[in-house]
Amino acid sequence: MSPASSQAADDEVVFTGGQDGAARLDQAEPIKALPASPSFHAQLKVWLCDNEPAITLMEDLLFIAARWDDLIDRDQVLLDSDIHHLMETALSLPCNSFFVQHFASLYPLLHNAIRNWKVSLELERNPLYHPNQDARELALINAFILRSSYIDVLGQCACILAGNTWAEHVTRAARLRNSQEGFALYRQNLAREQQVRAERDRRP
Repeated sequence: MSPASSQAADDEVVFTGGQDGAARLDQAEPIKALPASPSFHAQLKVWLCDNEPAITLMEDLLFIAARWDDLIDRDQVLLDSDIHHLMETALSLPCNSFFVQHFASLYPLLHNAIRNWKVSLELERNPLYHPNQDARELALINAFILRSSYIDVLGQCACILAGNTWAEHVTRAARLRNSQEGFALYRQNLAREQQVRAERDRRP
């Protein structure tokens, strides 16, 4: 489940589900853009006090997270250019002045966000956590929350720039915005993703 990304290129494709005359699993359509829209960028400018290095850092981290998620989920078809873009963005992080200056306070939260995302994947996929419907529901509720732990990095950036009171406001607003899709839609998207991955894994 991708948390965020940049505007998709025209030649990127995604496998989509469907049956009874709808799109087949092996039919490609353009990847949906993730929230690096002008409105999202404008919101980051407010949250991060118009600090361009901090804004660039968060946009880069969200892009990396989204493409990493695409590679793990295997429900997206990434072109060579997409993977080049991912690696070039990741390797450019040490060039970001805000990240370098505040590395000691930002990196532990970034590492924690990665760990929580990996835990969320395990909760989504491992049958060990789904012995019955109630247990599965509990596992997915936790996964739904944990997968957006990158917001803690955003909150720390806001704290560095404008103090803890502002950071608390930003964290509340970002978490509410991130969860607007709702748990029901999250479950629908997760089911589609798992169906696409299973179909691709069955191919010779």
